[in-house]
Amino acid sequence: MIGGELRSVGAWSRLFNDREWLCAINTDDASERAAWVGLDHDLSPAGSRLVCLYSTHPAQIGSELEVTSPNHDWRAVWLALPAAGCAVYGPVD
Repeated sequence: MIGGELRSVGAWSRLFNDREWLCAINTDDASERAAWVGLDHDLSPAGSRLVCLYSTHPAQIGSELEVTSPNHDWRAVWLALPAAGCAVYGPVD
């Protein structure tokens, strides 16, 4: 909390059959924020990629994130969002 406000990246994934989509928002309306975002261990293996399908920042659309294993026990991507931004990422076919 900063001054009684939560300013961070909020992220969640949606699982459809054998695929995972990532949705995220930046609740800070003044600054870019970034965070490690955890993903399903089996559906998003290390080395796979997610592509930005939608973003409030048009330059982000089409960019890709690589799934890594920062501590060998979980899968995650490092996700940065512009101030008050949101994005949706899906698996690269």
